Amino acid sequence: MEKPRNNFDALRLTAALAVMFSHVHALTGRPEPGLGGLTLGTIAVFVFFAISGYLVSSSWRSDPDVQRFVARRLLRVAPAYIVVIAVTSITMTSLGLTSFTMNPLGAVNGSLWTIDYEVLCYLVFMVLAVATRHGGLALVTMGAALGFDSYFEQFATIFGLGATISQYGVLQRRWSLPLIAAIAIAVFPLRPSFLPIAVFVTAASVWLGSQSWPGVRDFGARGDLSYGVYLYAYPVQQLTIMLLGTSAPLPGLLLIAVVWTAAMAWLSWRFVEEPALALKAFLPRGAQRPEAANSAAMLSSESAVGK
Repeated sequence: MEKPRNNFDALRLTAALAVMFSHVHALTGRPEPGLGGLTLGTIAVFVFFAISGYLVSSSWRSDPDVQRFVARRLLRVAPAYIVVIAVTSITMTSLGLTSFTMNPLGAVNGSLWTIDYEVLCYLVFMVLAVATRHGGLALVTMGAALGFDSYFEQFATIFGLGATISQYGVLQRRWSLPLIAAIAIAVFPLRPSFLPIAVFVTAASVWLGSQSWPGVRDFGARGDLSYGVYLYAYPVQQLTIMLLGTSAPLPGLLLIAVVWTAAMAWLSWRFVEEPALALKAFLPRGAQRPEAANSAAMLSSESAVGK
């Protein structure tokens, strides 16, 4: 299937780089930049979950088969996840390290925890979609009922909002999402809480990703590096800081880490992610729902955190 020409690849990579920019502050003992009480890294992860909910819901509606749905999610997320754990374990062992105790934060890869929530969102969405046919709305309702007090409730709500936009055509009309985002901005000063932030981030992310801008829409034509960047950025940044020290200029630390992370992300895409995604062609095919024909073109851009 021909890869759709939209901005999602570029938006995901931008979000992954935003996480790196946020983390370089935290990993050198500095406060992370942020907005509205949230760090830039957290906002960027929200963008991932919004995109994921939108595209994964499109995938489900195109082919609502539990076994194929699970297989596609595993092929996208698991291979690169397993490899990054193996690579970092081997690297740390060869350096005689078990953690980065010499750095302000000692974690080897402090980004991987969000992948667990991504997978949990897939599973809960699938169960709710089978039970109600409105998995996105059910996720949002669940998050509201629980009070948005945990990371899972917040991530699930944003994932659910993205899925809801995917399901209802009225929300995809030309001015629907910009209007929704504007209303969320207007409401936030009157009621500063998680929900208007979630609505704004989701509406803005889906609208930006759905556009097809020259020079942006073909950003991932030769490979989507966003997932690899997200997986490898943290340990690469930790190694960079260990070697150069926390007093090194932040732009230099970030530039070196971006170059090495991009190299690891390309290797991950070329030799792990792309071959794994090619295995989707061998999955048993089901009958595609006629009403989902338009959304089927989105399948090659299905998202995990990072993609």
